[in-house]
Amino acid sequence: VFELRSGRVVITSESSFGGNYLLIDDKSVSPMHAIMRISATGEIQILDQLSEFGTKIKRFGSEEEEELSGEKGSLDHGDV
Repeated sequence: VFELRSGRVVITSESSFGGNYLLIDDKSVSPMHAIMRISATGEIQILDQLSEFGTKIKRFGSEEEEELSGEKGSLDHGDV
């Protein structure tokens, strides 16, 4: 479980990253993979940082994946 608070969270594979970050130890995660922005009202956006393997969103209740490549997408409760 990772509690999200308003602000910016960097998704990374390197533990030496400073600031507010979420470390994911997986070969498919780049050192500067993506940025999540969480608003004070709870809206969540994720912005892919042109990561090597991309960032994908699987919507709750769907098997289809939305691929982000240098783009941003919004997340809703239950999305993966």
